[in-house]
This record gives sequence, C-alpha cells and structure tokens, in this order.
Amino acid sequence: MHRNYLLLLITACLICLSAPGAGAQAFPSQPPAPEAGQYYPPDNWDWQDSLQNGLRLCLWRGYSYFTDSKNIVKLAIPNAEVKPFSEELAAVKPNGGLWGYIDKNGKQTIVPAYKTAGPFSNSLAVVENDAGTGVINTDGKVIIPFGVYDSIRSFKNHAARVQKGKIFGLINTGGLNIAAGEFNEIGEFFGGRAWVHQDYKYGYIDTLGQIVIPLIYTYADNFTGTLARVQQNNQYGYINKAGETIVPVIYDYLSGYKEGLAKAGILKKFGFIDSTGKMVIPAVFDYARSFSEGMAVVANAGPYIGANSSLSADANYYLFGYINKSGELIIPMMYFKASSFKNGRAHAVDEKSKHGFIDKNNNAVVPFEFGFIPWRDFYHGVIPASHRPKLHQHEMKNYLGLIDSFGRQILPEQYTYIQPFVNGRSLVTISKALGEETGMIDAKGNEILPVKFPVITNCQKGLYHLTYNNTSEPFTINRNFQTLLNNLPAEVIDFVPRLDGVQLSAGHHYHSSKPLQPVQYIYLLGYPSAYLNHTMRDDKFRDPAIPYFRQDGYFNHVPAP
Repeated sequence: MHRNYLLLLITACLICLSAPGAGAQAFPSQPPAPEAGQYYPPDNWDWQDSLQNGLRLCLWRGYSYFTDSKNIVKLAIPNAEVKPFSEELAAVKPNGGLWGYIDKNGKQTIVPAYKTAGPFSNSLAVVENDAGTGVINTDGKVIIPFGVYDSIRSFKNHAARVQKGKIFGLINTGGLNIAAGEFNEIGEFFGGRAWVHQDYKYGYIDTLGQIVIPLIYTYADNFTGTLARVQQNNQYGYINKAGETIVPVIYDYLSGYKEGLAKAGILKKFGFIDSTGKMVIPAVFDYARSFSEGMAVVANAGPYIGANSSLSADANYYLFGYINKSGELIIPMMYFKASSFKNGRAHAVDEKSKHGFIDKNNNAVVPFEFGFIPWRDFYHGVIPASHRPKLHQHEMKNYLGLIDSFGRQILPEQYTYIQPFVNGRSLVTISKALGEETGMIDAKGNEILPVKFPVITNCQKGLYHLTYNNTSEPFTINRNFQTLLNNLPAEVIDFVPRLDGVQLSAGHHYHSSKPLQPVQYIYLLGYPSAYLNHTMRDDKFRDPAIPYFRQDGYFNHVPAP
C-alpha cells in the first residue's frame, strides 16, 4: 500500500513538471551547459560583461567563460575568478588561491602569486603581494619592486601616478620618478594633461611630468576634449591645453558642455555659452538644465495664476518649460516639475500634481492622471506608476504597478516598491501586517520569483542574496533561480542528497575532479511554498514520504521511510 502511494506521488510530481500551469508555480526551464566552440544564447548567462579586446567575460553557475562578438564560446575557465582580457592577458585566481595570468588560449603565462592583479596597460600591470604593491611586465618580470610605493595607478601614456605617504609623484615605465616636484595630489591623465594640487593651488602637468600650466587656480577639472574648467576667486571659466583662457573666469556657475553648449550662471541668472565663450542664450532664467535632444528645461519663479485653488496666488512658484538652441521658448512654462527629454519624451508634473509624459510638441503621450511616477527612464517600454500620490513613507503601501509608454496599465497597483530593472528583472516589495516581503518580476510584469522573502538584495555579476525568514543567514541564487550549493547552511547541506559524486565539505565548498553538470541544483516540486532548497528547513517538508527531484526533472532521491 505504501509503495503504491509512493508511486502515485512520484507520478503526480512528474505531471507537475510536464504541465507547469497546473498546481505550483513553475520555474523557467534551466539552460544547458555552455560548450566550447558552440553558440550560446546571451540570455542564458547568469552575467556577462561588455565586449573587451574582442572577448566578453561571462558567468554561468559560478564558472567563467569567454565568448566572441558572435556569442561563440571561446574559452572555459572552471573553479576560478577571472577578469577581462587586457593586452592579450587575463588575470585569473583559482578558488582559494592567488592571482596569475593566462593568454587567450587558456595557457598560464604568469604563475599565481599575487593578492591583487590589475589589467595590463603599456605592457605593465600593477600587482600586490605580502610585501606591498609593485609592477610586472607581460613576462612576469618585476619592473617596480614591491613596497617602494604605497599605491600605484595603472599606466596611461607610459606614465603612472604613485603615492608614498601624503606625497604624490609620477613614474615612467622604467620606474623613474619624472614629476617636476612633489604634489599633494595628482589627477588622472586626459588628453595628455593631469591636474596637480600643491599648497591649495591647482595647475597641470604633461605625461613627462613637466608643469605645463602654472599652479594658479583654486580648483581645476579634468580636460574634456581640448578644454578644462578652472576656478579663481570663486568664479569659473575654461582654458585650453596651452593654458590660454578661452572662456573668461567670470561666471558664478559653469557646467560641462553638452550638445555644444554649456550652462553659465551669473548674478543668479542662467543662460548658455558656446565653445568660444560667447553667450548665445542670454542669462535670463532663474533655473536651467543642460541641453538634451536639442531642448533644455528652463524655469522662472513667479505667482501662480492658474485654476488650482489649493495654490496660493501670493506665493512664488517655479514653473518649467523648454527652449531650443536659439533660446526660443518652445513649450510654455506651465509645469511644476519637468525632466530633460530622452527618446523624444519628457516626464512632467502639472498644476494638479499629476504625473505624465509629453513629446516635443507638448502633447501628452502618457496622460496626466497619475499621482506618482518615479523619476527614472522607461525600461523596455515600461515604468512603475500609481494613480495614488506618493505620501509619507508609512502610507506608501502596495500602491505601485507598471504602465507602458502610452500610460496603459500592464501590472496592477499592488507593490510598495518596484526597484529599477536590471537585466530585465526588478525586485518588488509588498507590505504586510508583520513586515515586508520581496520577490521579482520581469519587464512584462510576470512574477518570476514569488513575493515571500523578507530580504532580497542584488549582488554583483547576476547573483542575488535572499533570506527565507527574519533570523536566517542569507543564501545565494543565480538569475535562473538555481541555489549555489556551496552557500547552503550546514543543516541544509546535511539534508540535501549528494549529487553526481560531488562531495560537500563542512566549509560548503565543492570537491570534485570533474566539471559541474547542469543537474547540480535540486528543487522540491509540486508544493507551492517549496521554490528553493532552503524551504526544506521547514518541518512540514521533512515528511519521509515526499520524493525529491533534480531540477532537470529526473527522480533523484527518496529519504528512507
């Protein structure tokens, strides 16, 4: 009888696998393991970096891979932390070991011997061992001995900034100090110039360490293109790389250049100057923002004369509008808040404190009917919104949903908070009587991780930390909702079956001579609350009659009755 019951239970669980819509919420199918030389879909990686030096660093279940621009897997590096390639070499640290370097064929070129390892630049890399920080070349030869300097920046233009105590200097690729003096601080090189600071004055040096612009300024920025912003007597201007004044140092405020114009403030009014310093839009505005897509937000303060009786006619309000690069007011000053244009639309708040979006002709592309929309960009055509206003923190409960770029609701207003989307996913929170619970949605509004965890936090490279009650230690899952076995609590490890010969030590680390397979993660299927291994700590999931299955659906283990 017991055997028949067990077979029926196994069959029922397998049916749950084949029909995810029935019974418990189903996890998305797990992607297969990457294979060298094969195409691998970008969305299957737990995390991927940008393309650098022809290769992209990717992570899958704790393993590192490199793919090319066509998403072909070129290199697999198991059981190690890896950094992107620079000058044909990548820093690699085996689990529990030290940093070394490999080439693009995966061959070790510099043996692991360093506590930290930076990228190669000018054929040199900054590394650190127990003696301190030093520099090696691509052959692993020590060029600058360890411990001579407290810190060394990466080389740029064959020079690097160094620090010893409170003194900064500049060394060349041979390790010689080439700075013409000792400085309190040295900035980064941009366009062959770096600002230097000494005795409360700023100037600039070149890559040979020579002072090319005297230390006569009370503040100096990095060069952007051919110009740098400087300050004297609390006023700002711009100089070129020869130290010649291009924009007179007469402005109370001066921004960086955007779309060819810089915002300039004088006598508490704002206008715009061009790259020659000419004031092309007069300083007549009480507020201005830099240009974006040919339009700039501007505002003047004045009495309100509209129809909203809740606003005092005796008070001054900032009303926002938009100008073009000729200084013409294209959209009247009629909004109480307004953002810069992005992708042809701008977020604004009207006189009734309603949020919406306008186009460049002042048409409402998202109607002004929302009490709150966060000041962030649309992500894949969606953004959080609420018809209720944003009130005090204790009143902001379960009021946010998602709308599309036309203001149509695609997710009901049911969350207290919707975090910004990262890689197509957002953490969401619901307030309950005993506290808050967190889960995850995708950009279509689908709940892909149940809202049941007290805490979920993003951590780097496609991983999330979760807790399953208010007193537990956090555990880790990847973007495919697979738990990482080496992060399970000890009592859970004792309860989880050993899989495919992989032995877990008391320190929760893998000990196996073969690569990890796609079945190294298990779930308890067919039960609404059992979405992750860690819920098995709950006594109701310790029933010896309950079968356990691997995530790929194969029967794995039944505890002894």
